Amino acid sequence: MNTQDLRFVLFEFLKLDRLMKSEKFSQLEINDLDMTLKEAEKIAINILSPANKEGDREGCHLENSSVRVPKSFHRCWRALAENGWISLAENPDFGGQGLPPIIETAVKELFIRANMAFSLYPGLSVGACQLIELNGRDEDRSLFCRNMYSGRWAGTMCLTEPEAGSDLGAIKTKAIPDGTEYKIKGTKCFISGGDHDLTDNIIHLVLARIEGAPEGTKGLSLFIVPKIWVEKNGNLGKPNDVKSVSVEEKMGIKGSATVMLNFGEDDQCRGILLGEKHSGIAKMFHLMNRARMSTALQSLGLSAAAYECALEYAKSRIQSPLITNPKGGSVPIIEHADVRRMLMTMKAQVEGMRVLFLKAQMLLDMSKYAEDPKERKKCGEIAEFMIPLCKAHCSDTAYLVCRDAVQVLGGYGFTKDYSVEQYLRDCKIGSIWEGTNFIQSLDVVGRKLRPEGNHFNSWMEEIEKFILENTGDADFDAETALLREAAEKIKHEVEKTLQLFGQKETRANVTLFSTRLLDSCAELNIGYLLLSESMLARKLMEPLKSNSEERTFYAGKISTAKFYIRNILVNIWGRSKAFDLFDDSALKMSQEGF
Repeated sequence: MNTQDLRFVLFEFLKLDRLMKSEKFSQLEINDLDMTLKEAEKIAINILSPANKEGDREGCHLENSSVRVPKSFHRCWRALAENGWISLAENPDFGGQGLPPIIETAVKELFIRANMAFSLYPGLSVGACQLIELNGRDEDRSLFCRNMYSGRWAGTMCLTEPEAGSDLGAIKTKAIPDGTEYKIKGTKCFISGGDHDLTDNIIHLVLARIEGAPEGTKGLSLFIVPKIWVEKNGNLGKPNDVKSVSVEEKMGIKGSATVMLNFGEDDQCRGILLGEKHSGIAKMFHLMNRARMSTALQSLGLSAAAYECALEYAKSRIQSPLITNPKGGSVPIIEHADVRRMLMTMKAQVEGMRVLFLKAQMLLDMSKYAEDPKERKKCGEIAEFMIPLCKAHCSDTAYLVCRDAVQVLGGYGFTKDYSVEQYLRDCKIGSIWEGTNFIQSLDVVGRKLRPEGNHFNSWMEEIEKFILENTGDADFDAETALLREAAEKIKHEVEKTLQLFGQKETRANVTLFSTRLLDSCAELNIGYLLLSESMLARKLMEPLKSNSEERTFYAGKISTAKFYIRNILVNIWGRSKAFDLFDDSALKMSQEGF
């Protein structure tokens, strides 16, 4: 498991020492954080990775109304729970480790590389517990937080219903006042971690509508609904009428239990209102932002694993002579031009996803912990713009990376002898859940482009400042010029999008292009960050010996940035032309024509 690029981004490019200056993390040293990564790598390799294929083969099963997860996952859960890995960045008052969130996400990348399906369980639990910590009463925090952060109990997020997927306003689950509590009645589907046998209890956060509440999303409230009722003294009481109906048979992440749940089938399901009435959506969006960043991280982790597998195979697989020497002997396939093209594309995409994600996470951390209020505000504006880019672009790109990994392995990639086919299946969910990638593009064009929010302007200002400061750099002048041209094309598209999206008669036309605009923004962002990295790499490699491993790594960073800008960033030109043509054939054609 190669972690060199991860460490480069964290400790050299993003300079975590800036974050360490905040009062919250002032007691930590960079060496402490690096040691955390080293220990996480051991767990990923020795415990989580061996359970990955077994989890895919065994899957999850409903037995006597309870869900059983792969047997090997129990050892994985114990390893994380017993050593504090589940709540690395959480509040020490409730048993968390209090590390910077960006370090927690770096650890999670390693865990996801090793075992995506298993890694979903602790991630969901922490996200649910954060909402209770932020919005609950003191007694709620006392009852639930320590048990959830420790891994004794797990947690879920219950939004989707059979007739309410992306349209949460259609939710029908009811909450009926019953003294100081509520009776919950309804069905939720596609609930990740909805039931399992890893923990003593599962704490569901359920979106429901209190009787008499307004229609649509404004009438939704959020409830804490334990699988086993928790008494006021903290002891577990009776089962809370939460029943598993079925476990989905899925394309991928088979070790992750995706469950349909019935709440209140016997009218005995109790829930605790979390925060104010009718504020459920606002609270859920806090969790959704975390979930969307988690999706980007999952996509990155699987892509990194697929690339490493393809690279290792390409170095060892001997096949065919070079096209320039047809009478020569067979060579490792990494020497063939098309294989090198695929590997270079994968490397550029993986490293691009990593720096995009970690930059966004660093901005989120700085928006909370930077000492200067103006810096906190600026970081928050840029991070908010980058979240949908991370979620959508990384999840779409992951599928391309895993596709190419299968292709590099050829026929073997299509078999279960290697893990790349599983990575391909596991990653596809990323573009669907936590708000489809089209919904992410609507977030961009409908909210994040507006001048009053300053999200797009702050984001673009940083990129244009970099371009201005580095114009004329002899080593990278061509790449800087391409960045400048790409930025101008995107600004033109954004100006036109704002005009057309504001008019009802052309709004649907804009949505034909919104996902493409999002991808263009993401590629510009990645191109800028990779070029920034390469300039740092140039500086760091100067004093190193020509044959040193570090110098080879830094030289690779420069080549990767140039490749990305010359081969991937230029996709923006094609999208820009399509945007100018503004073809609306898809809207005009009759349904019968499809």
